[in-house]
Amino acid sequence: MNQEKLNALLAQAEASDAQAMFDVAQAYRKGDGVTLNLEKAFEWYQKAANLGHAQAMSNLGVCYGFGKGVAQNDARAVQWYKKAAKSGRAQAMYNLGFRYGSGKGVAQNDARAVKWYKKAAKLGHAKAMNNLGVRYGSGKGVAQNDALAVKWYKKAAKLGHDKAMNNLGSRYFLGLGVDPNKELGLQWIEKAAEAGNNRALNVLIETSDEATRKRWLGVYFEQLVPVFKTFNALCDATDAGSNLINDCKAAFEELLIHVYDIERDHWYQGDVESEGLTHYTYAAVALNIILQKPDPDKAQANEHRLATRKLRIGMAAYLNDPTEGKYVFDAMQKANEPDIQHIQNRFERFYADVEPITTNELPEQIFSLSFSKNRDNLNLWRAYGTTNGQANGVGLFIPNKTLKKFALDGLKSIQTEPSELGEDTDDFLLFEVKYGEVLVKAMWKKIKPALNELFKRIDALTASDEIRDQMDRCIVLALSRLTYLYKHDAYAAEQEVRAIALRPLAQAKMDERTPSRLYCETPELLFLDKGSSIILGPQTADKTALLWETRKRLALLGLDDKVSVTVSTVPFR
Repeated sequence: MNQEKLNALLAQAEASDAQAMFDVAQAYRKGDGVTLNLEKAFEWYQKAANLGHAQAMSNLGVCYGFGKGVAQNDARAVQWYKKAAKSGRAQAMYNLGFRYGSGKGVAQNDARAVKWYKKAAKLGHAKAMNNLGVRYGSGKGVAQNDALAVKWYKKAAKLGHDKAMNNLGSRYFLGLGVDPNKELGLQWIEKAAEAGNNRALNVLIETSDEATRKRWLGVYFEQLVPVFKTFNALCDATDAGSNLINDCKAAFEELLIHVYDIERDHWYQGDVESEGLTHYTYAAVALNIILQKPDPDKAQANEHRLATRKLRIGMAAYLNDPTEGKYVFDAMQKANEPDIQHIQNRFERFYADVEPITTNELPEQIFSLSFSKNRDNLNLWRAYGTTNGQANGVGLFIPNKTLKKFALDGLKSIQTEPSELGEDTDDFLLFEVKYGEVLVKAMWKKIKPALNELFKRIDALTASDEIRDQMDRCIVLALSRLTYLYKHDAYAAEQEVRAIALRPLAQAKMDERTPSRLYCETPELLFLDKGSSIILGPQTADKTALLWETRKRLALLGLDDKVSVTVSTVPFR
């Protein structure tokens, strides 16, 4: 937006033109023609909403719901969504459906969630249609009906909604609510995959013959693995002939295929024996999620609210154990493998802050969050739940019913929307850590032929030192997650499962400390399903008082039917 247009828009807004007010708010939110300023965006949304602008009302709900330009307040988010919904705004109706389903800012009520999804769906809202399909399929908030699930998936899929395409394809393939038709099912799954749907791509990769599988892996890398495009662009930037360039690209793709297959062997699919996963953390971190003290400056309805259902995934650079990410190399030191040593040197350079590169040249950073299959374990209390020598931490147990929503479970993987913003959580994966030198050597045995071939193809390009350096960086990024999937067998009793994410610096958030620690977030995981629990550490101070306060807070939040509170039974020594 140029200055002339912006000045004219501001003049209209100052003259109480609601649409102009809304447009000014959008400009401040996006930084379009003005410096990005969420506080000013909020102010102009407020002015437009006060004049009855429905989309401004809905956007105010988002501002309150996510703390954009104003203090986060779920109850006020719901208030503005309701006003916008009454003015006919389909997105606000959908947002209310999500809020009633999740219990954020309002008492959880599945029937009301369905009611608002239906209202939005009737106005053509594709995400609401898909979520209605999920609701009818599960019988949550409405009588279970597979045929109606298919009906709503079809409507959303025809509007181009990739999750609905994948869900519909699975229904046809499995014959749920419709006559079985594997051919038609695969057609819909392929459409979802071509639209970039991670789950659909994984289904096709896992169910195709070898040649077709490789084609879909290529689509997966092209759409979802940024380093794939970067490496190919580097190849194109050399002066080598087309055959040499294509050979190098093919060698890098082959390496990525091996990485994909190894990571797939680590995917956590919901171990029946473990029933779920526990995240061990400090009491102050965990209890701040639910022990929100009443704020005297807010209305009664705001007194008891859940702070978040998400967990923070911290940057791996902050991990306490100095061996983290190094065991895959340390276990091979006696093997005299120069190519592996070369890769280790590149890892150490990129992640040890020794290279003189600008901030925008930094590689994606690794973020890691630990869980365990052990629900109450002495070693884990010692490692993650101890303050001043006391095991006074907290364990947050998440049942497999919740975790299954994020597992890449083939055709059984049903996709719903993660929030009213609809941010994509398909890249949230949980990986089982494996232990011991034998498994590390097996991993390198699988990957080394592809690495050696890639190094040979890079040498054949006669590329500049700068391009070679950037290619090495691409190889480091391709292998990054693998380095956190193995640990020494001395840690085997931890039965660790990890969320591991690669994120550019721009996507990281800063915490409240000084200096800040960087983190990204999980999707909503906490207290969503029955079987969730909070475990107080074995040496918690005033444990009886804290036990009952926690139970009371959960009751006030309407979560007492889903979440139990217990005290560790492990004798701490």
